[in-house]
Amino acid sequence: MPLYVAHFVVEIEDQWIDLTVEAGRRTHFKYFVHAQLFVAENAEAAYAKAILWVDGFGDAIHDGPGDVTTYRGIGLHDLEEILHLESSSKELEEIYGIDVGVVAFGETKPEVRQREALDVFRNAD
Repeated sequence: MPLYVAHFVVEIEDQWIDLTVEAGRRTHFKYFVHAQLFVAENAEAAYAKAILWVDGFGDAIHDGPGDVTTYRGIGLHDLEEILHLESSSKELEEIYGIDVGVVAFGETKPEVRQREALDVFRNAD
């Protein structure tokens, strides 16, 4: 079975009260790419699975009145086929696969690519 890694673009929005500015609130955005390793039957199945997971990277944290951090999954940065496995580990078949790390982009928003621009489809014969 093919082994894939999906790279998800996640946006972090920090908001806090700041009465020294006209709006009374400050907002700051940061971005990172979160990678998940998983198995799928083929590239189409991998893409369908990864697209369903994008919203799963959303969350919010409230650190008291006027202070909120919101996480949003905003799309795929890339999807790659890594290798074919003869037999797979049970962890690879779990709902979100295996967490293989995060790449921080700071204030630079990573590119969210359309299906055709993802590695697994770019290199298909």
